[in-house]
Amino acid sequence: MKIVIYGANELACLIATKLFEDHDIIIIDDDPNNNHESFDKLDLEYIQGSGSNISILESVGIKNADIFIACTYNDEANIVACLTVINMTKLKTVCFVSKKENVDSLSLVRGSKYQKELMIDYVLWPEELMTQEIFRIITVPNAIDVEDFANGKARLLEYRVEEDTKFLNKKIKECNFPDETLIVGITRENTLFIPNGDTELLLNDKVIFMGSSYSLDILANRFSRKQMT
Repeated sequence: MKIVIYGANELACLIATKLFEDHDIIIIDDDPNNNHESFDKLDLEYIQGSGSNISILESVGIKNADIFIACTYNDEANIVACLTVINMTKLKTVCFVSKKENVDSLSLVRGSKYQKELMIDYVLWPEELMTQEIFRIITVPNAIDVEDFANGKARLLEYRVEEDTKFLNKKIKECNFPDETLIVGITRENTLFIPNGDTELLLNDKVIFMGSSYSLDILANRFSRKQMT
């Protein structure tokens, strides 16, 4: 995956150190006072500038990225950067905030009567998250939400069906999902229902899967593939 991180601080360094060996990492930072020496040993690209600057985002190829992470110490800068990226592309956005009131306000954007098409995928308050939870959210491709159960032996994943999803317009019984995988619900036009084998997966459906961690890792790989032409 190509991951763009806005902010060159301790949290960004932690994320980059964990991910740089398997993913392409680009760091954007606009604070000249930040100490970048901790990034020198990592194989990544560093860009001076603002994460909400359209020219900077275009220069790093934001439309070809998979994830944008805003983790500066300024909540407002992170929010504006994520919303700018959402206006430019459909990639997954992760916004770190330090103020509880910002968590509460941004949570209204998803899953409520105030839900809008313009929304940040993940709003993270580090004080409430363990490090492994942060990486779990970031590294599961194409997932809207991720939850672990039974000490990680089982997972619940929610995916959105998009135009290039391999299973678009197919009946569930025709999809050949991995063993130990079950669709427990679909949200369609803000209505949640329990599907059956004849239910077709339609564009913008949000599909909730439950299964073993191994089976859902296989499923995640299949969801990340493009339609065959």
